Amino acid sequence: MGLELVADRSCGECTACCVNLKIETEAFKKSADVPCQHLCSAGCGIYETRPPVCRSWYCGWRYMGQLGLAMRPDHSGILLRVQDGPAIVFQPTGGLEALLAMPAMELLGSLVSSDIATYISMPGKPGHTNVMLHLNPALAAPVQARDLVRVAKAIVSALEFGSRTPTDPL
Repeated sequence: MGLELVADRSCGECTACCVNLKIETEAFKKSADVPCQHLCSAGCGIYETRPPVCRSWYCGWRYMGQLGLAMRPDHSGILLRVQDGPAIVFQPTGGLEALLAMPAMELLGSLVSSDIATYISMPGKPGHTNVMLHLNPALAAPVQARDLVRVAKAIVSALEFGSRTPTDPL
């Protein structure tokens, strides 16, 4: 998976990263799931002078040309984070049910069948870290069998497991 931005694709009205990401750099700090202090109705209020981390970070939708508009974070309810390895982290932004929508399940299946490490980052209890669920082991057999019902059940089982997983305090 190359890390070149898809030509002619922009964030548009999407501000998911401005709300959902946790940022901790010397130049800028922002808590996860809290709107950036510079976010306004027109987008970034300091766009021309935004911090370097904001200038260089892009979600997976900006990199993955095979994804349609339905997978842009503000449409899908999922922020895709590209990690080294390569790995993709699905971070639901509106609710975990977004992971069961057809575009998300198709992408999950494609990544797992391509042997790309695939994770879900789901919120822990308030004041605690997120739960990071590695999906490849749970989805490998249903994806290989091309059994959408089993894929959905495996996702639900992973989410149920994640909801019972203790996490560390922030």
